[in-house]
Amino acid sequence: MDLLILIVTFNGAATLHKNLTHLLGMQWLERVFFMVIDNASSDNSADIAHLCLKDNSCNISLKNGDNLSFSSGDAICVGNQTLLLQFPENRGVAAAYNRGILEASVRGIQWMMILDQDTEISGDVVSGLMAAAERLNHKGYRVAGVAPVSVNGFFPEHIYHPYVLGNRGLRMVNLFDYHESVVLIDSTITSGTLYNIKALQDINGFNDAYFIDFVDHECHIRLKKRGWQIWCDRNSEIVHYIGNLQKKIPNGIWVEHSPFRYFFMVRNMLEAHFRLFGLKGGLSFIKMMLGHMLLVLKYAEQPFKIMANSAKGVFAFLREKANAGKGKY
Repeated sequence: MDLLILIVTFNGAATLHKNLTHLLGMQWLERVFFMVIDNASSDNSADIAHLCLKDNSCNISLKNGDNLSFSSGDAICVGNQTLLLQFPENRGVAAAYNRGILEASVRGIQWMMILDQDTEISGDVVSGLMAAAERLNHKGYRVAGVAPVSVNGFFPEHIYHPYVLGNRGLRMVNLFDYHESVVLIDSTITSGTLYNIKALQDINGFNDAYFIDFVDHECHIRLKKRGWQIWCDRNSEIVHYIGNLQKKIPNGIWVEHSPFRYFFMVRNMLEAHFRLFGLKGGLSFIKMMLGHMLLVLKYAEQPFKIMANSAKGVFAFLREKANAGKGKY
């Protein structure tokens, strides 16, 4: 098989069903291995995944990872081309992504496409990304990944632009400034991106300690520093619903997440900026964060919860910095 499609879900039953229905209808199904990881959803995500996958030979149900490389307590349903893994607790997206890397490497699969529950896929985007990756490989590039254009699901006339690496962090680039069909970038959203397993193995995968938020960009920065490249295929599109709500404001679009997410955003981005970009990068992020907090007070639906969780993220970063050597960082 050429490709592992990994779908990571947490209470994303509706999107999961839509994506699996589309993907399982692909013409070149025999070249794809499907893997769904459910992060202890409280909805019926796991049931939907099982019903969709069982018709595609997902017909063996096990507990406790008997004779397989699963953690104790994980529930699985495995077939020739399908795998459903249910974590007993929410381990975060990074751990799920790394489990996908392991599965692909064990099966000798070169490429892995990641989809989260906030992404909808349609059309022939999978084969389009695979074709773009093969063309780039043939030209001799060190391809770590190929990403589609990510369309804003709340406001479809807008897209989420990718990023390039600067001295103090990432800066957004406008895809509309380019005429090439495939554009070299440094980072983008993980969901929808097609990854080269060898590249991910070269940097030891995603950072489990991050759990969620900035998992993608931190990984992509490390790939860049190892000489790997990420590209954006402007002929391929996915739809991405970022945040719990979005609304238009004078300076653009306000994106708001669940308050608990801001703990991970602040902690992870502080850690990454200081480690990867030094003091100037860390201070640059702090300046940006303080500016964002002013916008939180002005536009957020739950400003004080967001600010409280952000403060917890700062204290967690300081505590982990003081206890350096005890954590994974």
